[in-house]
Amino acid sequence: MPRRLLNLATVVSVLLFLPVASLAIGAQLFSDGQTFGPQNSRLTLRCSWRQGQLWAYYCPGYVTRWSLSNGFHAAGVSVNHGPSPQGLPVVAVTMPQAYVWAAAVVATVAPALHVRRHYRDRPHPPGICRGCGYDLRATPQRCPECGMPAGAG
Repeated sequence: MPRRLLNLATVVSVLLFLPVASLAIGAQLFSDGQTFGPQNSRLTLRCSWRQGQLWAYYCPGYVTRWSLSNGFHAAGVSVNHGPSPQGLPVVAVTMPQAYVWAAAVVATVAPALHVRRHYRDRPHPPGICRGCGYDLRATPQRCPECGMPAGAG
């Protein structure tokens, strides 16, 4: 059961990491302060990376102007909402760039654990120490490198 949970966490983390890392890399390195993202008659999801902040807004339709009311502000993250001139709801978010990078780093934990477990649990050929990979042909009882008994691990 723990292996299945780690596999599930790995898949979810990779699915979260890819868009977050793409947003962070694309916004910080290539946008040069310009707004980017999809905008058409069914969806507006635009982002910008200015003054060390990620600025993003969402609307279920095409929108270029809106008025925002006070919303939620905590720990540097601001979430505001309001109507567009067409009456469509708009949600705008700002947060420090460090939060986006932190989310990308956190999303790499489960895949890293998965890779670690994969390499730790791989079968070792006979005569090789399970702890450090040292060749035990000359000392078959105990590893001279790490001290692990030959059958342990």
